[in-house]
Amino acid sequence: MAAAVAPNERFYVAGQAQPFTSGDIVCFLKKLCGHNHRKNLLIIWRGRSADGATIHRSQAVEYLLRSKPGRIHVEKYLFTVQSGPPPWLNPAELLWSQLKGRMKNVTFMNLEQLTKTVTQQINLF
Repeated sequence: MAAAVAPNERFYVAGQAQPFTSGDIVCFLKKLCGHNHRKNLLIIWRGRSADGATIHRSQAVEYLLRSKPGRIHVEKYLFTVQSGPPPWLNPAELLWSQLKGRMKNVTFMNLEQLTKTVTQQINLF
């Protein structure tokens, strides 16, 4: 799942059954830019290693970031397995932790059910 809280204070989320590819990340970032025309974006990527996820370092993602100088600023936050990422660092993480609390002990039969429930819960905020 990819999620972001944009400068317009809207929550954007993308989910899919298969792992995200660099192309999926590029598409997500382009959509964020499209919905926030005149605003610069701060992207916080979290990881357990200094180099972060492979898709964050792909040629496609690097090309997008270079093509929008000053428009998308990336910060990488490292965390340990024991501590995990602090939700206060990234508003999307804070919202996601609230959603998980509301949806605990719920089983979803497919991605569509999960997406529908997440959307309904976000609309309650």
